[in-house]
Amino acid sequence: MTPQLKSTLKTPLIGKIYELDDYIENVSTLPPKRMQRLIVEPMMHQVGILHLQAMRELRGLDYYKRAKDTLVEIQAAAYRIYHKKGWTMRVASVIDSLCDDIAEQLHAVHFSATANPVKSKDESSRANLE
Repeated sequence: MTPQLKSTLKTPLIGKIYELDDYIENVSTLPPKRMQRLIVEPMMHQVGILHLQAMRELRGLDYYKRAKDTLVEIQAAAYRIYHKKGWTMRVASVIDSLCDDIAEQLHAVHFSATANPVKSKDESSRANLE
């Protein structure tokens, strides 16, 4: 594992995503089996997709909008399970709060990256020639 990858995995954004994943995994046994299979398992899959999108955003690729859409889908699934009496309001609100925290951190990462864009090798060599 490269040092850059290690430092990326230790960012607060990735830490919050791991926290969200752990929390969903801990409460995933509360709803009935059918709801677990139809809603909770795809929700956990969405958290995995969110992790990949956040890693790509941290590397400087523009995955902000996709990651935000994935967060909205996770929040909607949590409240859908609450509405179907699979979870309590407390569980859904904790997931919603974690998603809001992740959204704030994504926002900070995205706009710090757009404020300081990384120059490509060709752009920096052209600047040196001028």
